[in-house]
Amino acid sequence: RHLGGPREHRTGEPDICGFYLGSQVQLLPYGRVTSQVSRRVNSLAFRSGVLEGRFENLSIPKRAISLGASILTKIDFGSYHRVRVSNGVGFDPRVYKFKQGSLLIGYFQTWRFSSAANVSTTLGGPTPIYGSKYFEEMRARSSIEHPLVIHVRMGDYRQNPEFGILGRSYYERSLAELRARDPGQIANVWLFSDEPQEALKMLSGLLTESKVTVVEPPTPADHPATVLSIMSLGHAFILANSTFGYWAASLSKADPEAVSIPEPWFARTPPIPLLSPPRWRRISR
Repeated sequence: RHLGGPREHRTGEPDICGFYLGSQVQLLPYGRVTSQVSRRVNSLAFRSGVLEGRFENLSIPKRAISLGASILTKIDFGSYHRVRVSNGVGFDPRVYKFKQGSLLIGYFQTWRFSSAANVSTTLGGPTPIYGSKYFEEMRARSSIEHPLVIHVRMGDYRQNPEFGILGRSYYERSLAELRARDPGQIANVWLFSDEPQEALKMLSGLLTESKVTVVEPPTPADHPATVLSIMSLGHAFILANSTFGYWAASLSKADPEAVSIPEPWFARTPPIPLLSPPRWRRISR
């Protein structure tokens, strides 16, 4: 129904193209002449809806940015799309009232959207295009190992103190809760991280009773769509404050009470309303 700027793979292809989704998702070509200007304006629009206390978050600048972004969509796509910027982060009830063809810019991460029937029908159990043989091998392993997926996000978060990298104590508390609930849930751990060696160092001594597999798929199975699909095979989750892991858990068949997330989600931003399903476990940072 709505348009959005998708994440892109290193090849320049949107990540979502790594799934077999048929005609359920349509991608519009990005204008060559205005692409750089569009990215800058869309970046301003994103910040005006997400970050508080910024000039672009004020009412008049926010409207001006939205209007400018709307005009650029006419130049880029050949048709006019009204740009709608989120009010803060998380659930925004206005989405249900936006007209078809609107371009949404913001951080709309909330279980109220991800658990909607049409979303689960479209994205539930996505099948990756790249590295399908490796994916099937991991799916077979998952049915035997019933893995606990642990996600450690570092990388670009080192340059974003507002997000904050999660420390050892969060993972220690999360493991303790899962262990108390069912010791078998931590027997097999699949570790996903953009810095796996640093993640192993941080978790040193916490997984002595677990068989740990660092999931580093070979090319072409290292495509984000395939990695997310493999991550969604988890039977329990200890998530980083990352949309990537959030979607993996959302698309999984895991017991909601076996999913742990950090509280607060981000280190230096306001709380996100209706971020996670009610039964997910919120673990103090």
